[in-house]
Amino acid sequence: MSQFRFTIINGSIETVIDEPIGWDTGLFNMNRDKEMHGLFFAYSSTLEFVESGYTTIKAVYDIEGIRSLLMLRIELDCDQTGTFEQIYYGKLDFSSIDELNGDYCSISLNVSEAIEEVQLKDNRATKYKISSDTTLLGKTLNHLPYYTVNTKQKQIELGTNYESGVAVSNYVPQQTVSQNNISY
Repeated sequence: MSQFRFTIINGSIETVIDEPIGWDTGLFNMNRDKEMHGLFFAYSSTLEFVESGYTTIKAVYDIEGIRSLLMLRIELDCDQTGTFEQIYYGKLDFSSIDELNGDYCSISLNVSEAIEEVQLKDNRATKYKISSDTTLLGKTLNHLPYYTVNTKQKQIELGTNYESGVAVSNYVPQQTVSQNNISY
């Protein structure tokens, strides 16, 4: 049996949460954008968050409201070794929030595309310099480090000597043939 891990990401803070209700009824789709020539992964479902998921989302929503930006990462450990692989990363859609309070508390939200994917699609007509040092949002990018790569080299000596491996005793000197000796 496979094991899933659900993590809510708030900036640099990652919180592993309890399994959201309804995640297993959602559909994972892989769509190809003909204009951008890329594959985009989509997950469509309304998720109900309880316990640790409810607490994490509620704390952020109470402060930031509908403009809250939380991401959801779903990971899978196929072989039960503790090594998880990401199968989905998307944004929680706070425009669809539905909160239930009382003896049973939960928050239901839709999951939308990852914010990076939305920005990429929204800015597809924008022209960029490949050498740009800023992101779509104007944040400064760190320069990539330089690496020295050692390669194995083989030295090939070039010279005018050639050895054919033919014994000198088998060598027949080149003969000059004149026009007179040719018969038709």
